[in-house]
Amino acid sequence: MAKLKKPLLSLQAIGSLAKSISFRRSRGRTIAEKKPEVPDARTLAQLSWRHMYQKAVALWHALSAAERQEWESLARPKHMTGFAWFVSQALKPNPGLYLPLQGGKMAGDIDLDKHRVLKLPLPTDDQEAASKKYHDDNLPAGGYTEGCRVFKAWHQSIPDALQVDLIFDREDYDTDEMHDTVVNNERITIKTAG
Repeated sequence: MAKLKKPLLSLQAIGSLAKSISFRRSRGRTIAEKKPEVPDARTLAQLSWRHMYQKAVALWHALSAAERQEWESLARPKHMTGFAWFVSQALKPNPGLYLPLQGGKMAGDIDLDKHRVLKLPLPTDDQEAASKKYHDDNLPAGGYTEGCRVFKAWHQSIPDALQVDLIFDREDYDTDEMHDTVVNNERITIKTAG
């Protein structure tokens, strides 16, 4: 569809013809040029932002008429529409809003001044993140429990391009019987997973 301001075949045409050609004036001349096509990058950040915007729009449509009117009245002093004000507030970095938008549940208090989430329930699923306190409280006494530190008492020469077994004949500690200094002392056997 033509959106020209002056006749197309005149020397003063301005505007666009369909979605492919635009006419503009520059330094007293009319320039006809192909309209630029901006590719949609579809980056992960862009798709994520679009998703959040669509969620905010869906929340707007879920509001009652009274709630929409309240947003309209809040937006009026800012010279914005209620929809624009609602979406601008919905897209602010706010974990209390993003989590429910994505279908999650928020429990506990949010202290945004210190950027911490407080009083959340303790993790119950293997895939849930654990707090430092939860991790420290559930560590076995004395730190880690399975491990060994073995070493060699003397120097052992290793010729180039040859396979040589290193013989570990000394132990600092061996908490899970991983190493034997007499039988198969070049081998460390991991018995406990993790």
